[in-house]
Amino acid sequence: MAGKDWGSRANKRDLTLYKGADRDLSASLGTRTNGVRSPWIPPIGTVAYFLVWPPGVSVPVRWDCDLIDSTFTVHLEADVLDLIPADSTIHFYVALPDTPGGNPQCVTTGRIKRVDPR
Repeated sequence: MAGKDWGSRANKRDLTLYKGADRDLSASLGTRTNGVRSPWIPPIGTVAYFLVWPPGVSVPVRWDCDLIDSTFTVHLEADVLDLIPADSTIHFYVALPDTPGGNPQCVTTGRIKRVDPR
């Protein structure tokens, strides 16, 4: 992947979902050099998305993100989120336009946690 030196392992970050609540996710992509973080603006044509694998399901749910400069955002509706069970696996991917063989980089991985009324 030209122009981007990916880390060797994806960061770990869990996502907590609340029954009946929409969720907005956003963050800035960045690089870290000598402990200093700076924004990383990916090339035009870069795609960012989440894949969620509920337990026992072989085909993931895909949430496409909007990507403007170094910031990705996605709005998720409660009716979609309420179908995602606790302990599902979630991965955040970035695919550069020159990604070989459709093999995007997994940037973050984690688990879905749920806070639902009893």
